[in-house]
Amino acid sequence: MTMNNPDSEYGPPVVLEAMKLIREGRIIELNHVVTPSVPRVPNAMGPYSLGTWQHPDSSRKRYEAKGAVNGIGFFDERIEMDFHTGTHIDALGHATQHRKLFGGVSIDDVVTDRGLTSLGSEEIPAFMTPALVIDMPTVLGREMQAGEVVNGAHLKKACEDFGIEICPGDIVFIRTGWDAWYEADPLKYASSAPGLSADGARWLADKHVLAVGADNMSVEVVPSEDPAHPYLVHQILLATHGIFMIEQAYLAPMKDSRGQKFCCIAMGPRFKGTTAALLRLVAVV
Repeated sequence: MTMNNPDSEYGPPVVLEAMKLIREGRIIELNHVVTPSVPRVPNAMGPYSLGTWQHPDSSRKRYEAKGAVNGIGFFDERIEMDFHTGTHIDALGHATQHRKLFGGVSIDDVVTDRGLTSLGSEEIPAFMTPALVIDMPTVLGREMQAGEVVNGAHLKKACEDFGIEICPGDIVFIRTGWDAWYEADPLKYASSAPGLSADGARWLADKHVLAVGADNMSVEVVPSEDPAHPYLVHQILLATHGIFMIEQAYLAPMKDSRGQKFCCIAMGPRFKGTTAALLRLVAVV
């Protein structure tokens, strides 16, 4: 297993620690189902589209023309989509900082008409690691609003209130409650959200976490805190620290966990050169 970040704490000891957290053998789904109405940013993300490529009757007739009598037929489909659709993980090649990617890699050296030659989703490992959910509505005692930040002070308070110890190699999920709009109002979900601030991102980076996830569109707060520095959290986590970002996680089933750690398994397809990968994200408790 190769990690892009040489300072990453992820490895066999973390995997073994995650296994110790399994008590019931119960699997909890933490990802949304992708449908044509999935939230997306207009003019930035293409729509999800699925079409029939091969109809069972068409293929059956071809086989029957060759002598088949068992009625065999196959249904195949073709999908077109932005890989930042639905529950997914950002590759380290997704966000730039003054034309450079993580590790100071110039976009001139890795960005091609056929995707990335380095830092793509094929380099994202399969994760089995301890994870926890910081439930911000519980921390605040109320629901969060669009544009409201989750900063370092909030995260510190949550750790103190719930007795949480964030360790190197952990995945930290932030539940804002915004996924209530994922199906009810996809445009609202995609266009604004409470989320992580730059200060909160730096606080988590100092903990050497493996990944940061949230139940909103892009982990960080939208609109950005400072219009002169949009999507600064992406630059801090991906481009500066090599910390993966898991976006649009379905965290409602974990809202009462009060920061209790669980074994998290996250695996995505390895499409060479893509800037993100869809995830099958689960908690094993």
